[in-house]
Amino acid sequence: MPIEYRIDHGLGIVNHEFTGEISFADLAQHWRRFLSDPELPDPLVMLADLRRCRMLIHGEDASRLVHAVIQPLLKGRRWVSAVVADSNAEYGVTKQFTVYSSHCGETEVFREESEAVAWLLGAAAPRAKAAD
Repeated sequence: MPIEYRIDHGLGIVNHEFTGEISFADLAQHWRRFLSDPELPDPLVMLADLRRCRMLIHGEDASRLVHAVIQPLLKGRRWVSAVVADSNAEYGVTKQFTVYSSHCGETEVFREESEAVAWLLGAAAPRAKAAD
């Protein structure tokens, strides 16, 4: 599977790792499997690493993914997510995804993992926990 995730129960963060070429079908399958996992923490705080992948999707695909796959499975939950993308292509696709998914939660895109983790732990995670 080109997308794997691991739940860090101690920090309450889900780490996603994307590798290789990622298609719309890969993303849809991942989100269906991920959002059906009964062990997901609440609030849903995520760190996604896109540095070792190449996205084969465009803006329309991102919109379709959010509206047809993710939103129905979220069942009213919201997320806080930091994404690390070091290539311009993955950074751009992810920025489009943040626009289409803004009603699902807060997502920020970073070039450096240290900045993403600092933002997630220092700013986003406490806000997400306060919203409960």
